[in-house]
Amino acid sequence: MTFKVVTPPPTVRLSDVIARQLEQMIVEGRLMPGEGLPSERKLAKQIGVSRPSLREALSELRSRGFIEPARSGSAVVTELTRTAFTEPLSGMLERHPSAIGDLIDMRVVLDAHAASLAAVRATAPDLERIGAAIDAQIRSRSRNIVTLARLDLDLHQAIAQASHNIALLHTAHGLSKLIKVFVQRGYKIILSSADPRAGKTAIEQEHSAIFDAIRGRDPEAARLAVYAHVRSTEHTWTLGPDAAPPSRARTRLGTPGRA
Repeated sequence: MTFKVVTPPPTVRLSDVIARQLEQMIVEGRLMPGEGLPSERKLAKQIGVSRPSLREALSELRSRGFIEPARSGSAVVTELTRTAFTEPLSGMLERHPSAIGDLIDMRVVLDAHAASLAAVRATAPDLERIGAAIDAQIRSRSRNIVTLARLDLDLHQAIAQASHNIALLHTAHGLSKLIKVFVQRGYKIILSSADPRAGKTAIEQEHSAIFDAIRGRDPEAARLAVYAHVRSTEHTWTLGPDAAPPSRARTRLGTPGRA
């Protein structure tokens, strides 16, 4: 009987294991685009490895484009959707307000799909994160449009993160810089209305409806709640918050909305 020579498995380098762990955290959205990593000293201590091994792992991640140097001397998770794309598009939409409908169409596609996925995939920490984002928005008494827009986008980013779709997550994060300008404009309109508190409360209720559907594990209800919310946003941007609320007729996208 002839036996085959036994070949031992190749030795796995510690730096490769570290790189895979950090890469997995980026893929799962536990490390977000633009988020800074701890210093080499702190990070090496947290994961229990030597600094040379960690440094080699970080070098590998930089070569793959997952992280990039930060001004602090550490590293940040790479923004995969660069401002080189979003800034020119933002300027174009500013110069052509009629194209705002195209932005709304895009938000419907991204946000509705993210919410429907989150209703299926969200973990307990995801739900806590979304709930905390809504609570922060409700508790805020700020009349600063930058602060209000940040709280609003924090919620939508938490929902995108709960989708556990890395392509959607990075796309939503990159486009948030574009969307932020128009979210701020919406809050500016609301704050100048006859009843700013009512306008802000309406947004909070719409966000809560999305969260209720996600928490209830109902992807279709989550999708429809996003349609209703985005349609309400369109209504505010185009007609102002003091106009009659949108009807229950079908939206221009051909999807039923809710008043």
